[in-house]
Amino acid sequence: MIPTRKSHWEVYLIAGRFNDAIIHLEKARELAPDKPAVYANLAKAYQHRGNFDEAQDALAVLANLNQAQAERISAAPGDRKASYQTSEHLTK
Repeated sequence: MIPTRKSHWEVYLIAGRFNDAIIHLEKARELAPDKPAVYANLAKAYQHRGNFDEAQDALAVLANLNQAQAERISAAPGDRKASYQTSEHLTK
């Protein structure tokens, strides 16, 4: 098995250090605003900290990113769309 390196925010989330996780996730959001995992984990950290409005905001961005991805898949040309559908089928 290949060891994986966890990012700081992952370690902080696991340790229950939500303030530290949020600091690193906010930086990750600045660097990669199109990454759904950042918003999913940011929502989780905010929720654990009791900041439900901020968690909801992160989830709203996540929903928009997921919708945009679904639209890109739907608009993909024939062979690309087929590969998305095959990949989707394999992950279920």
